[in-house]
Amino acid sequence: MSTIAVIAGYGLREALRRKVFVVVLFLTLGFLGLYWLANHYVFRDVQNISPPAGIDPRPFAGAFLFGLAMFATLFLGVVLAIFLTLGVVRGDAERGLLQPLVVRPVGRSTLLVARWLGAVAVCAPYVGGVYAAAMVITGLTGHWWPDRIVVPGLELAGGVAIVAALSLLGSVFLTATANGIAVFMIFGAGLVAGLLGSIGHALNSHTLEHAAKVAAW
Repeated sequence: MSTIAVIAGYGLREALRRKVFVVVLFLTLGFLGLYWLANHYVFRDVQNISPPAGIDPRPFAGAFLFGLAMFATLFLGVVLAIFLTLGVVRGDAERGLLQPLVVRPVGRSTLLVARWLGAVAVCAPYVGGVYAAAMVITGLTGHWWPDRIVVPGLELAGGVAIVAALSLLGSVFLTATANGIAVFMIFGAGLVAGLLGSIGHALNSHTLEHAAKVAAW
C-alpha cells in the first residue's frame, strides 16, 4: 500500500509540474462564473419562461440549468482525468521514467493501479466540488434545490473514474496524443448515444432507444 501511495504521489507531482491543475482551475472558475451569470438572468426573468403545461417555471428553469451544469461538470472532470492518465505508460517509457519503476517488488499491475488511484483521488473530489458549487449557485440564486443530491454526485465521480481507467488502458498501447484523441472521441460517442436515447424516449421509439443503448455500451 505504501508503494502505491508513493507512485500515486509521483503522478500528481508530475501533473503539477506540467501545470495541469492550473489550466483546470482557470477553466473551472470561468465555468462557475458564467454559470452564476446564467442563473442570475434566468431567474430574474423566470416568469417569462413558458414551460410545458402544468409545470411551474422556477423548478423547470432550475432543473434545466442544473442539468446543464452536471453535463459541464462531467466534461471538466473527464478533461482532468484524461490529462492525468493519457501518457502514463507510453509517455513515461519514452521519457525514461518507467523503467526504474517497473522492477520487483513494483510490478506493472501495481504501477497501473497506483496511477489510476492517484487520478481518481484528484478527479472524484474535483467533480464533487464543482457539482456542489453549481448546486449551491442554483439554490441560492433561484431558490430551487434538487430532490436527489448525493447519488448524482457519486454517479458523476464514477463516470470520471471509468474514463480515467479507459485512458490509462489506452496509454499502454497508444502515444499520449493518439490516446487523448481516442478517449475524447469515445466519450463524445457515448454522449451522442445518450442524446439519441433521450430523443427515442421522447418520441416513444423503442427501436431508437435500443440502438442508442447498444451504441452507448
